[in-house]
Amino acid sequence: KAEFTPGPWTARINHFSRWEILDSRGILAQICKHDDPASPPPIAEIEPNARLIACAPDLLAALTSLESRTTAFVNALNAGHTPRPEYVQEIRDETAAARAAIAKARGQA
Repeated sequence: KAEFTPGPWTARINHFSRWEILDSRGILAQICKHDDPASPPPIAEIEPNARLIACAPDLLAALTSLESRTTAFVNALNAGHTPRPEYVQEIRDETAAARAAIAKARGQA
């Protein structure tokens, strides 16, 4: 089970013209402590949320690259082409980058 606030997350500008991140429950994803006794932050989620937000660019880059390469690979296979060994290696490398980004999001990197 993920430690961070469950997704999907959405970003919006609130009535103070500040960006908010809301989770699927409509609750603000906490990344900092605040002193509102009516709505205490889930302290255990703060660090994992910060890790996830911090690695978002890595995740996006890795998944974008992997999706592009995988789509091209599948299209080539569907057209009856035999994949080149270097192409297969590129997919392996991009899969490794995606795994590294996932590990970073989980605080394992």
